[in-house]
Amino acid sequence: MKIFVIHIVLLLAAIINTSGTVWLPNNYLAYYKNILLLKESVPPEKFSANMPLERVPQLIYLMDKQLFFKTFFTDAPLLIAEYKSANANSIKMLEQNVIESEWYYFVLAELHSQRSLILVNNGDFISAAMELRKAFKLASKNKAIYPSFSLNNKVMGLLHCAIGAIPPNYNWLKDLSGMEGSLEQGLLELLECIKKNKGTPHQLFEEEILFTITNIWNLSASDSNQFSVIQNYLTPLASQSKLMQYCLLTLQLKNGKGIHALSTANIKSVPPTDVPLYLFDYRAGLALLYNLDNTATAPFLNFLKNYQGKNLIKAAYQKLAWISLIHNDTKAYHYYISQCLVKGNDLLDDDKQAAEEAKRKVIPNVKLLKARLLFDGGYYDQALEILVQTLPPQLRHGNDSLEYHYRLARCYLKTNQVERSALLFRKVMDTGQQSSLHYAPNAALNLGQIYETQGNLLLAKKYFEKCLQMKNHDYENSIHQKAKAALKRLANR
Repeated sequence: MKIFVIHIVLLLAAIINTSGTVWLPNNYLAYYKNILLLKESVPPEKFSANMPLERVPQLIYLMDKQLFFKTFFTDAPLLIAEYKSANANSIKMLEQNVIESEWYYFVLAELHSQRSLILVNNGDFISAAMELRKAFKLASKNKAIYPSFSLNNKVMGLLHCAIGAIPPNYNWLKDLSGMEGSLEQGLLELLECIKKNKGTPHQLFEEEILFTITNIWNLSASDSNQFSVIQNYLTPLASQSKLMQYCLLTLQLKNGKGIHALSTANIKSVPPTDVPLYLFDYRAGLALLYNLDNTATAPFLNFLKNYQGKNLIKAAYQKLAWISLIHNDTKAYHYYISQCLVKGNDLLDDDKQAAEEAKRKVIPNVKLLKARLLFDGGYYDQALEILVQTLPPQLRHGNDSLEYHYRLARCYLKTNQVERSALLFRKVMDTGQQSSLHYAPNAALNLGQIYETQGNLLLAKKYFEKCLQMKNHDYENSIHQKAKAALKRLANR
């Protein structure tokens, strides 16, 4: 062991200040491509005194990336423990042997940022924030010393996105560490990194950057207008890689492109993976559910049977309950919704909302549920058709009327009936402020967005602030995140 450590120290000490592009040999490239294809693969070489000096940080980076993807997609407790240990050992190895090289600081920052993503996924937000702080300091230093290094924005973009997505109750960590950033800033940096490295050896990092963008986008409340740009990058890659197919499917579902998501989920030419993607089953189930297709049951059940993580478990049971309800099986609805109280965790908004529905013990109105699902899938005309055929007197539960006007307002907005939409949003906001449901605050948010689009910034500011004044409702983090981002956007105009 001592001889091995001595070799590593000597290798790191001898790494040159590589201001130019470092290209990987064929065996490293093959290893990295297998990682992106989610294939089990043996590292191209072991650390030794005979390996080329510039390969040490790159090999550490690639080995960490391989285990990261496996851990992220399976979320198995044993793999999480293995990843934390291996990642900590890699960080320790590099920290004990500081070398002035852009690759050294880049890799070390990446190791900390990857660790933070795994910690966030498992609810350890304080430790994740501390890892982000370490990564931020390293990445900032690297950018200051080596401003021309073309991968600087790869890690800085991720960090700015992550900082912008920190929940309000953890803002003290952001303030304490002096970190600043926003989702939009980070997305633009990541996209700029892709653009800058087109046609260069570092273009090989494109798929990894696109995965980062998609993951941040899906977990955040981004209102970015970059959807089409990202989709254009992903589309030609989705038939060549399960990772890219998963990313495109996730992006399309997040942005109400249900019909495109159905097509993406059914691409047949994608090479198989060794790492199981049960999260893909969950997304494929959503694509079918948004089209009110009862075959959505199979992918959700497969996800629940095989996925070892705790996130999206409650949400999956809720989706099975909805499928049952849509097809008039109230007995199955009660069974599945009851599982939301005892299975999985509630770190994500979707899981929290599923648990809240189970606690309320109120069966959703089937027509409103169908309209909601069709809307989420981007089938706006079909959702509107259901709503206009549903009269308020048919709504039995007190919150149904509030939901009805909220969903009708959203459908009007998406079908370019802005004035009718604004009128209903104001009604929802005025009548629903005491509700624990998200309709009133989201109505205020939508009114702010309408007036911002129309150029009435004073009214836009008024409604964004009203949105933030409403608290203790579902989806609070994501809704308030959007309102705060909007106010910041207005302040910069």
